[in-house]
Amino acid sequence: MASGMGNGDPFSTPTRFPRLDESTMLFPARDQSPSQIKKTLESHLEDTNKRLELIGNIGEKLIAQKEQLADRIKEVGSQNGDEITPELKQRLADLEREYNEVGKESARAFMSSKTATQFGNQVSRI
Repeated sequence: MASGMGNGDPFSTPTRFPRLDESTMLFPARDQSPSQIKKTLESHLEDTNKRLELIGNIGEKLIAQKEQLADRIKEVGSQNGDEITPELKQRLADLEREYNEVGKESARAFMSSKTATQFGNQVSRI
């Protein structure tokens, strides 16, 4: 049997991981000056801090939402009969609207983090 070199079979080739492409790396290339590297790293640090703050705010909203959901579960469980009061229906509708908004905000935050990382790769190549 052949050694597997060049036949495209990842299980028979000795090296299964591709070589790193420095043009797509987040961190600066080795051929940049120390001041360029420092600026790039500072930019990455600033971006990371902004994302941490955003994620922290979302985390706080999720914790508050968790408490509200637990309260509504208790409230629904304490209802007598098969009818839900109009006040509880309104609180449930408000809670659902807020739940959807936090979900959208979370998705935007995580998508923007991915986009920012991809953008950072492009900037570090310039």
